[in-house]
Amino acid sequence: MSNMSNYQYSDSKFDADESNNFLVSFEVFVGKLEQYIDLASVVISVVGFFTNIFHLAVLTRKSIRNSSVFIFLIGIAICDLVRMISIIVSKSPIFYRVLLSLFIDSTCFTPRSYLAMIFDLISNILEIISLDLSVWLAVFMTIFRVLVIRYPFNKRISSLVTSKSGLCTVIPLSIIIFPFGLLYYFQVTIRPVSIWKPSSDCLGFQSNFFQINYKFSATELSGVLGTDTIETMIHVDGVLFKLIPSIVLLVATSVLVFEIRKHKKTIWAQRNKSNKDWTTKLVFFVTFTFLIAIVPQGIAYIIMFKMAEIPILRIIAMSLPSVFSFLSVVNGTIHFLIFYFMSSEYRMTAKHMCLFWKPENSVSVINISISGNKNPNKTLKK
Repeated sequence: MSNMSNYQYSDSKFDADESNNFLVSFEVFVGKLEQYIDLASVVISVVGFFTNIFHLAVLTRKSIRNSSVFIFLIGIAICDLVRMISIIVSKSPIFYRVLLSLFIDSTCFTPRSYLAMIFDLISNILEIISLDLSVWLAVFMTIFRVLVIRYPFNKRISSLVTSKSGLCTVIPLSIIIFPFGLLYYFQVTIRPVSIWKPSSDCLGFQSNFFQINYKFSATELSGVLGTDTIETMIHVDGVLFKLIPSIVLLVATSVLVFEIRKHKKTIWAQRNKSNKDWTTKLVFFVTFTFLIAIVPQGIAYIIMFKMAEIPILRIIAMSLPSVFSFLSVVNGTIHFLIFYFMSSEYRMTAKHMCLFWKPENSVSVINISISGNKNPNKTLKK
């Protein structure tokens, strides 16, 4: 009996060691994958930075910003631009150090200063806030469009298409969401952890040089009240900016698809195919890109809320911000292409803004009949 119990104990110990080895290997794999995703985010952000500047310049033209849809889209474009700048600022120094390590020993790198850490924290907060705001702008834009299509003869709802209605929604929404940056700020603390001194192999430092090494850590509030406060802040963030937007956006997009199909079958729609039709389709495609970027966050929040104690899920959860950041960057970068290929008005305005594009000279053709000419339809061009 004792031999059997010893065998079972050894077997369970072997399984535990094997499980720990798997988790360590999986964590290393996820960490490397996260580095590649971050690098891809920086590269795409650099491209998206220039495309969004041009995209924003086109959207702010007087001929374009004539409806609430385009006011929402201007707000989304500003959020995309801010997010890409934040990613470039916060993640580029990491890859600069990686590149520099090819020529200099990494032990000779000075730690980041307190000011640099603060700057990095602010960049991360702006990235999160700009994403949260852009998602809610997409939600309200979709809801407005659904109401306008569903009730086309209601005067109050018809007023939602005006640029004034867009401004009256975008500005208060921004005022409400931006203070949540303080919520993210108080979740993180910058702590001194050690004093860094260069080794004798490091050149260019004075003999008595030293620098404090700081790191980010989760804010720890004392007592049960402090723990409850932190948990409440995390849950408020998850519910307001991940779970609810995911559900509302999914429902609103489904209703929009239904209304588009219903709208196409009506005689009124067949006689009036114009600006409203392509604007609705444009809203749908922009909303669809947000669905791809935001719905996985809502699903991940539900899973992690229910299964946060499972080690492998906790490892995955630590890498999810990089994945979601990458999806949001791709989402913000392709908006320019969606607008260019779907809106003739946007395409024409963009072409007029390009220095290399010249409008074709108009050519007038006059048919003149000349007596005695064998070909009475001879044309002369001016």
